[in-house]
Amino acid sequence: MAPGVRSAGTDLILTTKGGKPGILNTDSGYALSSVSCTSATTCYAAGAAVLVTVTDGVPADPQAVTEGWNGNAIEFTGSDCEAAGGEVFGAAYADVLVRLSDGIAGRPTIVQVG
Repeated sequence: MAPGVRSAGTDLILTTKGGKPGILNTDSGYALSSVSCTSATTCYAAGAAVLVTVTDGVPADPQAVTEGWNGNAIEFTGSDCEAAGGEVFGAAYADVLVRLSDGIAGRPTIVQVG
């Protein structure tokens, strides 16, 4: 794992430095499943109905996406960010993308209903 990259799991945020585990936040309060970092100190995590900014391993207040959205992946390329997840709509499951701009979640976009 690259220096400064953070890992996310259910209610856990683990900071790393030089490839070695650092501080473990065992109760972030969020069910997080994916993380992407823009720097060694700032990351964004996606999870159950939320996107969370994590600074120096400390989660900020979550941004609600939609009640049923489950963020499965998040990725930054430069300043562009997309979070992917899914949401149940009746009997169907929809793939949903959420764009982040300056760390602020935009409106969810349904890309496929299956």
